[in-house]
Amino acid sequence: MAEIIRTCEFEMFYLDGLDGADIFEGPDWSWYHGPKFATGVIERVGRPIGMEASGWYHHNWHVTSRIGAWDGTDRDHQRFIDLHVNNNLELDELLPKQLGWWKLVHDQERQGPASRPEDLEYLCAKSLGYDEPFSLNSVTPAGVKASPSWSQLIELMGSYEHLRRSGTVTESVKAKLRVLRDEYSLTKDSRGNAEFLPIARSEHTWTQGEYTGAPWTVNNHFGPQRPSVRIRALTSVDAYDSHEAITLVDFSKKGEFAIHSTRAIAKPS
Repeated sequence: MAEIIRTCEFEMFYLDGLDGADIFEGPDWSWYHGPKFATGVIERVGRPIGMEASGWYHHNWHVTSRIGAWDGTDRDHQRFIDLHVNNNLELDELLPKQLGWWKLVHDQERQGPASRPEDLEYLCAKSLGYDEPFSLNSVTPAGVKASPSWSQLIELMGSYEHLRRSGTVTESVKAKLRVLRDEYSLTKDSRGNAEFLPIARSEHTWTQGEYTGAPWTVNNHFGPQRPSVRIRALTSVDAYDSHEAITLVDFSKKGEFAIHSTRAIAKPS
């Protein structure tokens, strides 16, 4: 591993799976084997390098450069970001933190919706507000080609990251971006300077079947403007007595669900 890092001249690496150091002598000794492996790699690289890991052991704090990496989520993206932000706040200022890993999710039908552009901008705004970077995972050439939104989202991420690293965003603006559940859209004013416009969104789920008289009232507190609407068809099950229903089991066969055990069960005396 150290040879790969030296050869490719990497600036940082992530020890994913370091939390599995208990495979050597069990969890009681993972505190020893995890840091030993991490420091062993650092020593063999032979130069200062950034390092993150999935195992935060006490004895590898001095070689850990950043913490806060979570896996991405498949649904309820903005609530997930809020949970991540709050967790990073609990870590205090002991080490730099990040809001990754983030993945762009395609539509998964009943498993969950695709990542929406506003979800990614919400992440970028919190990253800028807290001055915490985020990283991407599950990025492949095939995935980039399959998702037409990649070009749009990459440009959005780049705009926010350039602003974050430039240090030109004032603390008062960052304080507004840090407020959870508040959304903003990055644009430019007449002079070409970055400007953040507040955004309000309302979601409504209609599950009344053929009933067409369900009202939905939305109050716009930004003043008169043209609304924007997104409609997404949700998955659902058919009626219980549908003629297309498939019987999985009718419990008419005795012993169809026999109980199996891997060891003998002691009978009460």
